Amino acid sequence: MEKKESQAGINNLAYKIIAILISVALWFYVSDLQNPVLEKTIPIDIQYTSLSEDLVLSSKEKTVSVVVQGEKKVIDALGPQDFLATIDLKDMGLGEKNYPVNVKSLAAVEIIRLNPKEVKIVADKLATKQIPVQTFLYGEVAPGYKNYRPEVNPSQVVIKGSEKQLKEVVSALIDINLNYATENIKLNLPIKLQDSQNNWLDLESLFVLPESAEVFVPVSKDMPEKTVSIKPILEGTPAEDFEVSRVVLEPEVVKLLGEYSTLEAVDIIQTIPVDITGISEDITRDVALDIPQDIVLLYGTRVKIMVQIREKPVSKNFKLAVAVVNPSADFKATLSPSEVTIRAVGEKEAVGNLLTSNFIASVDVANLGEGVFEVPVDISGPNSIDIQQLTPPKIKVTIKKIEKPVEPEEQGDSTPGSGGTGSGNTGNTSNTGLGTGRTAQ
Repeated sequence: MEKKESQAGINNLAYKIIAILISVALWFYVSDLQNPVLEKTIPIDIQYTSLSEDLVLSSKEKTVSVVVQGEKKVIDALGPQDFLATIDLKDMGLGEKNYPVNVKSLAAVEIIRLNPKEVKIVADKLATKQIPVQTFLYGEVAPGYKNYRPEVNPSQVVIKGSEKQLKEVVSALIDINLNYATENIKLNLPIKLQDSQNNWLDLESLFVLPESAEVFVPVSKDMPEKTVSIKPILEGTPAEDFEVSRVVLEPEVVKLLGEYSTLEAVDIIQTIPVDITGISEDITRDVALDIPQDIVLLYGTRVKIMVQIREKPVSKNFKLAVAVVNPSADFKATLSPSEVTIRAVGEKEAVGNLLTSNFIASVDVANLGEGVFEVPVDISGPNSIDIQQLTPPKIKVTIKKIEKPVEPEEQGDSTPGSGGTGSGNTGNTSNTGLGTGRTAQ
């Protein structure tokens, strides 16, 4: 009896173990059905780091495909943000080179393979090009309205890339849709690049600075227009010993809209007065325009005015002896007067350091023959000095031929007893008026 009970206990334990094993196997089976191990391919952007500042990549792979393996619930939630693909270019130089792609997973999955494992990169020297930004208008404004010349800020764009790529770039363009506008169009729009065949260029391989620009297109009811100059109005005076040297306006003209009778009465638009009292250096101001009634300005109501200030120039008089330039060896030139007076004008310090020796006064007598001439006086001196007065501007030059002494004729009779020795002496003293005849007596 006891033996049968013992055998039954053993059988029950075996059944229990088998039941547990079946349950575990069944759990694994069900889990595998509900959350199987899967593979997934994910494209990831490659980040290039540590490239030298004077180089640019003209050819490169943009993405790498990562094949990962893991449980379905993990795999399904994965995306490009869960991986980091990098290539370190600190040893990259000009030309081509192959680099392995380094991929890190931020999730608990296994990376099985990469495609490609290695990429070819081409680096060129970085170049820069600056070109104007052009606009292309399409569409129409509303009926009864008119659009005017667009303004772009900035008007220039800087492009960086390889020299080969920059040669292809011929224009920077902004497309503007008029879209039946009834008022001014103000937009920030992207800048696109075109080649000589009007094809759009890939901006991923080129750096455009800035990438976008502010666009302003005036739109108004169709009415008469007129362009007039802007007049700057200054108020006050600069500091002592200073003066206004120049006034620059940006823009210098403005376009007006209005009725014909109103526009006819307007020839100039003035600025609001700019106070320059006591200033001793250049100033730049953004000032409003004084707009007449019933006049509309197309391109804004303010202008930039730059007032340039300089020290008042001082003057100093110098008396200079006049030199003769290009004289002939056969003529003598006499000057009347032989001196001139100049007034030198310049900055206070420069004029204070001037000496008479800093200037040269001269008359050029080249190709002048015998006679009396009025010849202009030429003054040369430091470039920073202005000659504002020359007295007299011309002088009288008298040119005479130089008389050369006449050589005495040699005596022909030198026979004995003819006074040959005496005649030789009289030849040397002919200017005394004594001749050979007087010696013969």
